[in-house]
Amino acid sequence: MRFTFQRPDLGNALAETEKDIERAVSSGMRDAADGLKQDLREDFVAAGLGERLSRTRRGKTFPEVGESAEAAASVWSRAPNIIDSFDRGVVIRSARGLFLAIPTAAAGKSGRSATGSREGITPEGWQRRTGLKLRFVYRRGRPQSWRRCVVVPHCGDDKLS
Repeated sequence: MRFTFQRPDLGNALAETEKDIERAVSSGMRDAADGLKQDLREDFVAAGLGERLSRTRRGKTFPEVGESAEAAASVWSRAPNIIDSFDRGVVIRSARGLFLAIPTAAAGKSGRSATGSREGITPEGWQRRTGLKLRFVYRRGRPQSWRRCVVVPHCGDDKLS
């Protein structure tokens, strides 16, 4: 009786194992980047920062094509200055003029100029479009507090709390 012994090709087995590792690492990095991006988007919406700002998150995995055992991923925002201002709690001031008007969703997204062309919403355009008069609410406090205010629609003699 004669026995034969076949040795498996170790080179092929290692090459297959290496390919499996590359696929697993690349897939894991893609999943991690997508998961982080989705978690950050959900956090933004839950914090009340809005759906639009949450969609500024982007992600990319490297290499973009193929697999690698040394794959990497990066997640970033296309609006880093806005996110940084929320993180640090900065004071928002108007760039020009004395007042800062903050429109709500009820104000609409765009307005019409006096000539009827589309323009960004302005306090004057909003008053012209709605017929409601805005009033300035001054802050008490430091001597220059008159420079910072909120513009609200005038609703009779109701007092603000």
